[in-house]
Amino acid sequence: MFNKIYLFPMQSLLLFFYFFSLFTLLCSLPFQPCVLDTINPGADIADNAVSFPDPFAWYTNPAYPSVTLPGPELKKKCGWTVGSNFQWTREKNSCLLNGQGYPLEGSPSCNNDIYATSKADFIQISNKFIQASQQKAKMVNNDDGSVAHVGHFNYQGNAIEAAMSIGHGVLSGLCGNCFLIKLQNKYVFQLQTDVRAWSLELSGGANVWISNDNYGGTCHIPEVMAVDCEEMMSSMN
Repeated sequence: MFNKIYLFPMQSLLLFFYFFSLFTLLCSLPFQPCVLDTINPGADIADNAVSFPDPFAWYTNPAYPSVTLPGPELKKKCGWTVGSNFQWTREKNSCLLNGQGYPLEGSPSCNNDIYATSKADFIQISNKFIQASQQKAKMVNNDDGSVAHVGHFNYQGNAIEAAMSIGHGVLSGLCGNCFLIKLQNKYVFQLQTDVRAWSLELSGGANVWISNDNYGGTCHIPEVMAVDCEEMMSSMN
């Protein structure tokens, strides 16, 4: 038995340790279940969170027609319970994959005019993001015919393949912040161009890249982490 171990090919051992180290690095990234800060400005129901104590009571609150909530059907479908496997308080909400809504093209605007730093910085980073998605990312055809803009990144020593996307923010994000969104072994690199919202909408193509059933109203609460936009884009191969 010891002879067999001793004779195990060195190349295979090196390959094993390479992939083991890569897996360990990815697992060490500070991901957390998707939530958003609802107490500070920049969230879709910030300052009104106390008006919506039950996200499953209705889909659209008649007193606030512009505010949509997950609704009773998703509660039943997904088996969610507030305070257990679904967070909904004055301070934070869970967020879930909710299809597409933001084309990865042109010059994105910040839909609520609340910026992480300044409007000028947002314009600069968003133009750079769109340019990278069009010129450096690989176009990958999804099964439904949509196209994901997939980049290869080496973020802080971690090799990550991620579809590029713009749209809603998470955590405490504001326009111009960036995030990694993870579901199982798939990643999306998201630039925030709108409010933080429970309905985590992505660019077309990226929505299906991360999950082939992500056309809206899923039960998927992904993991998320904040990343430095410039550092992430600079690491793009």
